[in-house]
Amino acid sequence: IAEKAVGPIGRHVVSAFVAITLYGSCCVVIVLMGDFLSNIFSYFDVDLTVCVWMIIVAACMAPLCWFGTPADFWFIAVGALVSTVVGCGITMVKEGVDANNEKSCYYIFNAVTNETEFEVTRPAPSSPLDFGKAFSSMMFAFAGASTFPTIQADMKDKTQFPKAAVIAMLILCLIYLPMSAVGWGLLGGQAE
Repeated sequence: IAEKAVGPIGRHVVSAFVAITLYGSCCVVIVLMGDFLSNIFSYFDVDLTVCVWMIIVAACMAPLCWFGTPADFWFIAVGALVSTVVGCGITMVKEGVDANNEKSCYYIFNAVTNETEFEVTRPAPSSPLDFGKAFSSMMFAFAGASTFPTIQADMKDKTQFPKAAVIAMLILCLIYLPMSAVGWGLLGGQAE
């Protein structure tokens, strides 16, 4: 698309930015997965460092890079959608349980009253950088949009792409808006 609009230079610039965006997103996912797996397996006395888990995750993900286009590994998209919905559902339920459980990490013991208390605070942004932090998280959620031209090229009926893109964005909003609303509503400033 950039080549048609600007020429070969535009194509190379856009290709570089898409590669950088996807590389950065993958790095974040690998680090998060390594950290999650390290936390989970520490309960089973498997003491591998986050770095080792990152290598394991990268090795498991590498074969997926050998597929040609998204049409070749459509099942990954379905699995990602299902796991995201299940993960968000579990997180929202856990937040609801923790917000009402005095033994959860959100309750603090007050030595004056000898009771545990949980106060939900919703602080206002303290600096313009707060917007940047929130915006970067939102952009991470929509990072896959850079692959849209490839997906459109693989579609049998390319005229249906606008409808598919709108539906995809609506599904993302239906997943992430309740997730953020529940976190903000139940935990307030403690949802980090």
